[in-house]
Amino acid sequence: MVLDIICVGMGMGVPIFCILFGFLVGWYIARMVTATTEEIREVLRKLLLHAAVTSAFTFVVMAAIWGRCLAMLFDPSADFANFGIPLILYDPQASFIGWLVLMIAISPFLQLLATLFGSHVTLLHWLRSDVNSRCATKVNTRYNVSDDMQSRLQAYYARAFPARENVKVRQLANITAGWESEMYSFDVEYGPAGEHQREELILRIYPGDDAYSKSAHEFHGMSQLHRAGYPVPRVLVLEREHSPFGKPFVIMERIEGQVLWPLLFGPPEGKQRELLSLFCKLFIQLHALEWRPFVHDVARYDTGDPYIFVDRELSKWRCYLARFPKSDFLPVIEWLESRRDQVPCPRPSPIHWDYHPGNVLLRDDGSAVVIDWTQLDISDSRFDLAWTLLLVSSYQGLEWRERILREYERLAGAPVEQIEYFDVAACFKRLGSVALSLSYGPEKLGMRPEAQADMRQQMGSIKRVYDLLLERTGIKVVEVERLLASLS
Repeated sequence: MVLDIICVGMGMGVPIFCILFGFLVGWYIARMVTATTEEIREVLRKLLLHAAVTSAFTFVVMAAIWGRCLAMLFDPSADFANFGIPLILYDPQASFIGWLVLMIAISPFLQLLATLFGSHVTLLHWLRSDVNSRCATKVNTRYNVSDDMQSRLQAYYARAFPARENVKVRQLANITAGWESEMYSFDVEYGPAGEHQREELILRIYPGDDAYSKSAHEFHGMSQLHRAGYPVPRVLVLEREHSPFGKPFVIMERIEGQVLWPLLFGPPEGKQRELLSLFCKLFIQLHALEWRPFVHDVARYDTGDPYIFVDRELSKWRCYLARFPKSDFLPVIEWLESRRDQVPCPRPSPIHWDYHPGNVLLRDDGSAVVIDWTQLDISDSRFDLAWTLLLVSSYQGLEWRERILREYERLAGAPVEQIEYFDVAACFKRLGSVALSLSYGPEKLGMRPEAQADMRQQMGSIKRVYDLLLERTGIKVVEVERLLASLS
């Protein structure tokens, strides 16, 4: 506001500098908003709000300066010709009226346009430079790490592969994106002089109370997926007992490719259809895999009971809520339990539990690889599908939910029955993880400490998830409403 007044003074009451100042204001508010908000609709809303406030302040200042001149219109002796303004309309009085309209109304509006233009140019630059990290990035965002960490990784790698000579770890970089684990890319070189071999790898470190079991679960699951011919990174090392970082970790091959998320949701339309088909084919391919090799005790799953999987999830979620006795989510579980008879499972499937375009990497040759398998499970594939539909629609809108569902059904050759029930299950899982993490701490849920800040930036998408829960069930969760109100 002070700078706006200075601009008015520089123009001696003529707001030309205020209009130009709008470009600078647009740049500043875009930088400020994108630093705290990543959901695009919320970003655009805040940009418009800040630009309108700036323009409104200029309007008030201009009205204070020029508004008193309106009295001249009612003064028969007023000398409009010698008032000192350009006679742009030839008639002195008409020119005077036009000047006041220009100063008081049009100039603040031009400043609004300049502010929006500056903010959207800045936003376009932000989207282009950061598009692979804002929504669901798993690669390409790199942060320097300490030499000590690189030295410890190199010493561990040399011990793990004693047959490899002259091991050197290079270019260790933090590429963490997501709530559950720390991710680092690095290169390793080994071999005698003149015959060096080089591998590009990923180090995935698991935080949280269940890191010991989670790391082994992902390692063995990805190993089986690779044996089954499903496109996943090849895992090389599982370390839980002697980690130099104090936490379990897995080393796997690094996949060079682009995150599918920005490619799928951007133009052109023809490419969108092709990528959507690829995305759904991978999903159906996963659900069609023979599930028995993924479990140690087949009899535990192959009981002939079509409700075993929904009952298992409901029981697990009840136990989950028991860890948080003050939670308000119990009515949602009761709603699901009262309708479980409507959703028998015809065939169990391997499910990802976090399948979305941010967890799919597209290689240059057009092939795709699916990553992030910490939640791999055997269950009803509709749990998996509903979770994907919920995540995508909460960020990209309901149109994309319908597009993915239609393409999935088309490729599967059959409609998906009772998907609305699984929508509610997905809402519970999403809202529960966010609300309970913010209330009790992310480490208790097996997430990174930084996940809490990420969640706070995504309240726009969380609000849409809560709206879907209300639409499907009519159940209000006070804990979620309180959280949304505190962060609005």
